[in-house]
Amino acid sequence: MLLDADNCGATYATADITAAGWASHSNFSVVSGGGRAGANCLACQVNGFVGRNLRRVVTPLGSTRHLFHGFAYRSSLSATYDLVSVHDVNGVQHITLSTTGGTGVITVSRGSNSGTALGTCAVALSAGVTVFIEIEVFIDDAAGIVRVWIDDVLAFDFTGDTRNAGLASWGVLTYLNNGVNHSGCDVRYSDWYVCDDAGLPPWNTRLSDISVIPHWPTAAGNSAQWTRGGTDSGQNWSQMDEGTPNGDTDFVTAVVAGKQDLYKFQALKQPGHLIVAVQSVMHARKVDAGTAYVGCSFRHGPVDYPPASGEPLGLDYRYVRQMFTTNPGTGSGWTEAAFNAIEAGPYKNS
Repeated sequence: MLLDADNCGATYATADITAAGWASHSNFSVVSGGGRAGANCLACQVNGFVGRNLRRVVTPLGSTRHLFHGFAYRSSLSATYDLVSVHDVNGVQHITLSTTGGTGVITVSRGSNSGTALGTCAVALSAGVTVFIEIEVFIDDAAGIVRVWIDDVLAFDFTGDTRNAGLASWGVLTYLNNGVNHSGCDVRYSDWYVCDDAGLPPWNTRLSDISVIPHWPTAAGNSAQWTRGGTDSGQNWSQMDEGTPNGDTDFVTAVVAGKQDLYKFQALKQPGHLIVAVQSVMHARKVDAGTAYVGCSFRHGPVDYPPASGEPLGLDYRYVRQMFTTNPGTGSGWTEAAFNAIEAGPYKNS
């Protein structure tokens, strides 16, 4: 099941890293154009004696299923860096992938990077070269699994003890985890996803090399029931078309439950490729002490498909994400024609 995906800064700024779903970070920033194909990325480029880490909590917490996780990665290899660590919900590190400064060799360890070495990957990294890394992890005392793919090549395959005390489950992912005093730090992440082995293919296994590509509104759709606020651009959709959200500068708002906006979007930017899923992302907040839930409504042909339930909002802006692995109108996977015909927008559930 596809649990989460992130474009690593293509739709948010450094100030919004935690609002965008990252539980915490130290000295990471959004670097414009620093990712693959000129996209943005999350990067740590801070030298000296400072903390360097990034942390994400994955729902459902405490999963005992197989974890499949992938991300694009580029490193200066200037010190010992954790590419990724898999933790239980209490913070116990089960599995860590790390590189020792300058070598590019990936060591897989049970526990931290100074824990029990399970082996090294058959494919080494090169400084300043972006690769797509995927892992499969199953936590167990005897039948545990760790597999690592680098650019679709199986580079590591281990079966045995993958549990480092703690709970035989996972729920937290951390990255970099370096506080050593050094110079030349440049570590970048982009095109990030997490799956488990529940549900149907292709979402119950590794997805191979994917790109998480944002598409923004370009025109009005079939509905404009929300009210424009801030600077009035003249159309609801053009209040919502910024690459990076601008907060209260211009926006749309709704008071009454059941109101929706629908917008048309950019055509598929990489035609001819499999569409694994469509994810709606909204930057939203409420303005009073009452309860407010919002979600994403889709229109397929002549029928609207509002969300059965939305996400709760607070007084501060947060990112509301919904994953659609299938087209709500057909129940089947997304086709390029269906994607290009998308009308979608905010829906006020309550």
